[in-house]
Amino acid sequence: MKNKKVGLGFVFILVLIMLGITFYHTEDRGVQEVAGKLFPSEMKMKDITKQTKDRYVEENFPAVEEIYRVEDAEGQHTGNVFVVTPVGYEGVIQLAVGIDKTTGTTTGIHIIEHQETPSYGGILTENWFMERFSGKSAASFLNLVKLEEQTPQDILQITGATMTSQAVVNGVNAAIGTFNYLESGELMSAVPKEMERNLREEEAGIFYIHGGKKGPIKITMEELKQFPTVESHTTLRKSTGTEISITVEGPTLDVVLAHFGENLKDYNGIGVTARDGYYALVPKEIMDTRQVILGYIFDGEEIADNEKPIRVIIPDEFGVYWVKMVYTIDLYNHISEKDILSVKMFDALTRDITPYMYEYYGSKDASIEVGEILAKLEEVDSKGFFTMVSSDGLLKNETIAMVSSRYYIKTEGENAPMNIGPAFKLGMNVKNMAYFSTTKDAVVFPQEIALLTGTSQVEEYEGIPLKKLLEEVGFADVENKSFQLVAVEGEEVMLMGEDTENCILLYDENKTVTSVYKTSKGIEMIKDVLEINVK
Repeated sequence: MKNKKVGLGFVFILVLIMLGITFYHTEDRGVQEVAGKLFPSEMKMKDITKQTKDRYVEENFPAVEEIYRVEDAEGQHTGNVFVVTPVGYEGVIQLAVGIDKTTGTTTGIHIIEHQETPSYGGILTENWFMERFSGKSAASFLNLVKLEEQTPQDILQITGATMTSQAVVNGVNAAIGTFNYLESGELMSAVPKEMERNLREEEAGIFYIHGGKKGPIKITMEELKQFPTVESHTTLRKSTGTEISITVEGPTLDVVLAHFGENLKDYNGIGVTARDGYYALVPKEIMDTRQVILGYIFDGEEIADNEKPIRVIIPDEFGVYWVKMVYTIDLYNHISEKDILSVKMFDALTRDITPYMYEYYGSKDASIEVGEILAKLEEVDSKGFFTMVSSDGLLKNETIAMVSSRYYIKTEGENAPMNIGPAFKLGMNVKNMAYFSTTKDAVVFPQEIALLTGTSQVEEYEGIPLKKLLEEVGFADVENKSFQLVAVEGEEVMLMGEDTENCILLYDENKTVTSVYKTSKGIEMIKDVLEINVK
């Protein structure tokens, strides 16, 4: 136990130094100049674990490992920091919890170490998640909620990660319980270090179907195994090009829905969310032509524990639609149809947005948040698809709500442009993105879309054929429309649909697009094209 405490203490010291908090014995005054996250002003810390961690704390708040007293420059007690070690889905999550004595509120948390999967763990250490624990009253425990915060003490869980989220909440509650016991002698309810095993098993053994006319449906594995099954010999095609032959067995979604009085054909799409936050939106055209299998037998063996309860399989489709660890299946009544009216050049559109250096699976690259891009568009239908297409033809749909927050387009580095996010697994991305579109707008990456459209010549110039680009992103009947080309500086030109055959787009090393089109007067150009609008 002593060695364990020393180890934890050493790690905690390093973390606190990084946070800008100085220990009671330190003589390094420079550390105090670093802005802290738990206690931002100059503070001293004193380890009081031996004096304060008595039998009551050990029995009722077993997650509490270490207790520190925080003092200001005058030696006044201003708060406490607790090192707690609740058990998450995969193992121990070690975090520091700060509580301000003066305000009676939490100052925040800092994840020191964890054993969760990369998908869960990456989210744990995101500022937006840790900030949820700042400014909470220490007079009562926090509550974990799944959908919406209703009270100031509510904490919205990580999508699909109930166990991990609950563990962090339990750790903070253990700190709150210990704080009140030390300050006033209040005896709050005990907080377990580890959740009951049957909760873990239930978490891995159920999934939900939402959005149906009959209300929410909860399905256990025992119930699912009562349905007739189909067997499919299919191939998993990953975006990396890898192909894996698989034999899957399980009931189809339409059969399961029919049992509950629902008809899959009544819906315009389904959204499948995994416990690790991964999401796939399956459009109606795929649902109408493919089986949606709720698989739990693979190559003759029961589904692996780390993929339970089921894996959604859509034979003969790319792996982006194959979702394991399924948590919810959402049925969508209405998804707005696309009617593309404008094409934007990505670099010109986002030139005034400061890139965020997003770290994703060990690589930190310039990225643009999709929400900032959407804010530049005139009209965004929240019920429409956000469609991404790669230069090799892979297509993936998301809901607008899904991509509006904490969803990024990586613009530099390997496989860029590529969609990334805190809950998005590597390998299920749209790599080398050629374009993305909302209901009304398409945004193109010229260097990648050229691989879909090919190139053509106008006199001595070679570039992206405008007509093929317009058709690729969704314009129909191009010949019978007219188009307005608009430059960043405001220059405009009108082109009739039949004239788009004689127009190409050049993309240069400065990331600008120049239109080149042939008229009766000769070659005309517009430099730094921003958008092309239908008129």
